[in-house]
Amino acid sequence: MAMKRLIWFPSVLILGIIMMSGFLAAPAAAQEICSRVHVFFEASEATTLDGKLSVGYEQRGGGQYGFVDFWLDEEEIAAGETFRIGAFNISGIDSFRLFFKDGQIDVDGNGKFSTQVTDCTAAAPAEDGRLNRDDAASLAVIYLNTQTGGYDVYLVNSATGSGDLVIRVTRAEVDAARAAATAPGGVNTLIEASGTASLWALTSGECQRNAFYPDGKPDVFIFACTANP
Repeated sequence: MAMKRLIWFPSVLILGIIMMSGFLAAPAAAQEICSRVHVFFEASEATTLDGKLSVGYEQRGGGQYGFVDFWLDEEEIAAGETFRIGAFNISGIDSFRLFFKDGQIDVDGNGKFSTQVTDCTAAAPAEDGRLNRDDAASLAVIYLNTQTGGYDVYLVNSATGSGDLVIRVTRAEVDAARAAATAPGGVNTLIEASGTASLWALTSGECQRNAFYPDGKPDVFIFACTANP
């Protein structure tokens, strides 16, 4: 029996200013230099993040600079956990420094923000743990949340490469939607939607993430969403 597919339809204790010493050099490449900055919070105790965290970059010797903003909505992070806030790209700069501007974020607990810089010049499959790793053009990146057993969806800004967490669902929410979708007479069931992204449980027992590509075309990703896939 053919599996039913969903028919498409539209739908980051206050730390002060933290400065990273020195400059981070991106690997040289034949094409335009591109560095991807991954932003994390490492919790030393149970911590809640709420508000806006801005990450700044400045070219060595002056010149190009900018800020990328990450918005977090009461993200609860367990002691000892490293929470991935998001990532963004810096293009055309081979040496730069990074710093945090945290005046608009409330940190209820203790820990530190940190970054990791990787090379993004090669158009190779992503290796950061995303489920849709083979779709480099997708602006809606989905991850398995190992703490809840559910899924996180980040919407990526096509100009800056920064990502905002827009969907977070638990294992219980996924399983409930799957049960409804696969029951006799069941239909494809919405798990959660936010902005242009949505997550569904299908009558086939799979899940589907909907979004848009940069050109406006529908971006559909279907994946196995049973526990511990």
